[in-house]
Amino acid sequence: MCQMADHYVQQYNLENKVQTKAFDFFKDQLPKDCDVAFLSHVIHIFDREKNIILLKKIYDSISSENSKIIIS
Repeated sequence: MCQMADHYVQQYNLENKVQTKAFDFFKDQLPKDCDVAFLSHVIHIFDREKNIILLKKIYDSISSENSKIIIS
């Protein structure tokens, strides 16, 4: 997914505004300085308990009250 996103970031010259990072969100530490967490085709994969763990982990890692979690 990051490779596809990076393609569009380059195509529209947004390298100084958009950064992607691939990781295992259950095993790896999430970045603490993100403005947006974008979950595309993720929530439907896991059961309720895993989704609660994931969303809490994301919520705890976002940088401010203005940060967003986008679920697609």
